[in-house]
Amino acid sequence: LKSFQRGCACSVPERGLHQAAMSEADLASVRHVVATATQGLDDPTVDHLAAVILDGDGGPTRPLEEDVAPLLVACGDVEAVAAATCGRLEAGMRRLFGAVGAQNEEAATALAQPIKLLDHGAATAEVLEDPR
Repeated sequence: LKSFQRGCACSVPERGLHQAAMSEADLASVRHVVATATQGLDDPTVDHLAAVILDGDGGPTRPLEEDVAPLLVACGDVEAVAAATCGRLEAGMRRLFGAVGAQNEEAATALAQPIKLLDHGAATAEVLEDPR
């Protein structure tokens, strides 16, 4: 595989652009998964892929093939190999961060039934009347 800096049409962003969203520990963990799954890529390219994974809508546990596979193909991978690499990356991200939407699903089911405040007695009515 070629690097982004040597012959690919993509450019490598400056370091630090993606670090605001995740902690340094998360960044290091994602970078390790990327480096392991994409053996043969140079450090700036691994950093770029980690940034793409961290910065994308849906976070690092989203499906990655749409965002990452074209970058791998631009570095000399064939599409089938790029898709397989994305599968390894997705599995690694799930191990690090959990399943896609797991926290959101739990929060959504916590209020699966409507809440009727007035059904909770006089204490609720007092809270509603007190404008503090």
